[in-house]
Amino acid sequence: MGTRRKMGAKRMAKPRTSYGLCNGSRIQIADNSGAKIAQIINVDHYKGRLRRLPKATVGSICTVSIKKGKPELRGNIVKAVIVRQKRIFRRQDGTRLCFEDNAGVLVTKEGDPKGTELQSSFPASIVNPGSHSSRSRRIIPTVSINIIVNNLEIRKKG
Repeated sequence: MGTRRKMGAKRMAKPRTSYGLCNGSRIQIADNSGAKIAQIINVDHYKGRLRRLPKATVGSICTVSIKKGKPELRGNIVKAVIVRQKRIFRRQDGTRLCFEDNAGVLVTKEGDPKGTELQSSFPASIVNPGSHSSRSRRIIPTVSINIIVNNLEIRKKG
């Protein structure tokens, strides 16, 4: 018997980076959406072994629960993109990078940022796809450019 081939858009292989966050990890929220601290519940697009907890790295899309912040946001379950991690990760060009804390940015289900302003620093590989080791299937909002999920289109907000 033959194998069934998957139809649809082909995805590029993502470069492997060190996973620095697992289920239950708490992250700082680095935008002005009103949330301060969130806890990772699940990692989207993670395929692992049976009973192994999903792990996230810089650029991963996660489902998080808001732990601290505005009362109307507290306890809500939303999507977030990891933008910083404490664990050292290696870029494609061989450089190694780490940050002081674990942080994320809240996004909507469509991939648009919830906040209007991003705080602190982000790796160039996330903000600019194509520089260093940009990952396919990742969303990172910037001030004027919004990168859509699956890297299908890049559109400028106008």
